[in-house]
Amino acid sequence: RLFQDTPEPFDPAFGLSGMDDSHFFMRVKLSGAKLVWADEARVEEFIPASRAHTRWILKRAFRIGNGYVFCVRTLMPPHRWVVPRVAGALARIGYGTMMLPFAVFRGRAPTVSALRTICNGAGSLVALSGRLYEEYTVIHGR
Repeated sequence: RLFQDTPEPFDPAFGLSGMDDSHFFMRVKLSGAKLVWADEARVEEFIPASRAHTRWILKRAFRIGNGYVFCVRTLMPPHRWVVPRVAGALARIGYGTMMLPFAVFRGRAPTVSALRTICNGAGSLVALSGRLYEEYTVIHGR
């Protein structure tokens, strides 16, 4: 009943961006539906070796920042999302940039974390310009 006017629950426009599930859950939340958690639900996912690299982690952060803004822009009027998304993107880029010099001395994980924060903010800014990053044009693990 929730998506009677929608031919399918997942919008194919978000399929290659990897944000189709996020878009779905945002729509559910905005519709006022209640989301519930099931502790007994079991989920398993294979992580291919091609994703076990810093480059992929940073690309994923970019994709998430980019895709989130794209989801929001399709679901809300601009006055509700533009200023918060611009501010958030700039804050993430600024925070990651400030943390990076300190992170380098603390090791690889903190360095990647700072870079990931920067990439997430950069992805958001790119989405604000109207470009959706479609990471899943490449299939990993095959």
